[in-house]
Order: sequence, then C-alpha cells, then structure tokens
Amino acid sequence: MLIIEIPSLLCTLFLLYYLFSDRTLRLALHNHVIMILLVLTLVYELIAMPLYLNYFRTATIWPSLPGICLMMWMIGFGCYNTCTILVAWASIERHILVFYHRLLTTRIQRIFIHYLPLVAILTYTTVFYVKVILFSNCENRFNYSLELCGANPCYQTDPFLAMWDVLLNGVIPTFVIGLFSLILLRRVIQQKRTVGCRLEWKRYRKLTLQLLSVASLHFFFDFPLTLVRFVQLTGHRGWAIEIESVFFFTSYFVLLLQPFVTLNSIPNIGKKFKKLMSRQRRSTAIPLTNTKTNRRVAIAPIA
Repeated sequence: MLIIEIPSLLCTLFLLYYLFSDRTLRLALHNHVIMILLVLTLVYELIAMPLYLNYFRTATIWPSLPGICLMMWMIGFGCYNTCTILVAWASIERHILVFYHRLLTTRIQRIFIHYLPLVAILTYTTVFYVKVILFSNCENRFNYSLELCGANPCYQTDPFLAMWDVLLNGVIPTFVIGLFSLILLRRVIQQKRTVGCRLEWKRYRKLTLQLLSVASLHFFFDFPLTLVRFVQLTGHRGWAIEIESVFFFTSYFVLLLQPFVTLNSIPNIGKKFKKLMSRQRRSTAIPLTNTKTNRRVAIAPIA
C-alpha cells in the first residue's frame, strides 16, 4: 500500500497547487467538489494512512492512546463518508451544470444552488461525527491489536444511530451516485444526437467524464461495503462479518486512487503533470566522468 500512498500524496499536492493557483480552475463551479475531495484526501493521506501502514507492519495501533483511535475513527468514518456524500451531490449537481447552467448565472442562484449545499453537507457530517464519536453518550472501548482499534465506535450499538449512519451516510449516497451517473450518461448520449454545436458537445463531454470517473471509483468500491453493513443491521451478521474485513480493506484504495482519477479527468493539469514527471525522470540520470576510463556513467539517486 505504501507503493500507492507516496505517489498518491504527491499527486494530491500537485492537483491542489494547480487548482488553487490557477484562477480559472479555482473559480470553475465544477471543480469545487473536486477541490474539497482532494483536501479531505490530503487529510486522510497525511494523518490516517501513516497510522494504518504502521498497524499493517506491527499488528498494533501505535501510539496506543484513546485519542489516536478517536482520530482514526473521525477520519475513517467522517472523511470517508463525507467524500461519498459529496460525490452523491456532485452526481445531482452535474445535471444542472450540464443541462441547466442558466440557473447559475446570478450570484444569488450560485449561492443557493451551488455553495449552500456544499456548506450544508460539510456542516452536517462534521456535527454528526463529532457528536457520535467525540461526545457520545456511551463508552468507547479500544482494542489496539485490531484494525482501526476494533472499528466499532460505541454509537454503532445504538440501533437508531447505526441505521441512520449506514442508510443516510452510506447506502443512499451510494445509490444516488450510481443512479444519477447512469442517467447523466444516458442524457449526454442522447444530447449528442441533437446538439449541432461541436463546442457545446465538447463541454458536455468534459463535464460528464470528470464526474463519471470519480463517481465510478466511489460506487464500485463503496457499494459492496455499504451493502454488507446494511445486511448486518437487518440481522444477518454471520456471513456478512466474515467478508466485511475484505471490503473494509479495499475501501482504503478509494481515497488513494482518487487523485489519479481526478488527474485524468482534467486534461490540462494532466499534461502538466506528465511533463513534470518526464522532467523528473530525465533528471534522475546525472552524468559523471570516470577519470580512469573517461566513460560517462549514469548515477541513480539514492532512495
């Protein structure tokens, strides 16, 4: 996993730098969800992933402190589910950006249709997970020899909160991602047959591919895990518990792969990144003259 973590972190930093430094990209409405997702991914990669990797190496959570477990739960459940809900909203909003963009022509329209939902989602998930994890009415138990300290915050023993979390923060957003992405794809294909302007069609295609690439990643990784958790809540815990750990492990790759998927969905940034990487590869070979043989030897950098 470390092989993916380091390139993913570099890609995340690269994307954030160019998205925030380029005024056109920064102000583009369709990039705002992407930028928030990348910030959450950066938090995940800088804080949570080192702790996960250390656990996979030592089979122990270290430092073995309650605060570390709470932080891992906040990031593991809070950041992850926030990303899922944001992608679900982006799947809906992309219909507006592609087919009803005139609804976003005024500042008031942009505030209520674009910015307010983003603020509402971030506020809701922050308040919910801070309350149920950091200020819960029950006592959390931490097992430092298990992944994510047992991955069982005590609020999950409350039937109402557990069902709320799985349905509203997992199952429904995942279903929305799949449904609205398919509808968007169908509408764009139909629109291609009727739109005469080539530039307009290229705009539709660009906005659609950007969403579908990110949405597909979340849907195919999130759907199995959310389905298993929902089955557990219905009382069929036997077989679901056995395979949950497998799907839980694969869910780590969602945020790690997200920067690469995003990179491919933004052509201009992708070209810059490829140029940077090719320049970096060329600089890894430093010519050094051997005084005895007078040959030029390529010295690889020390890892």
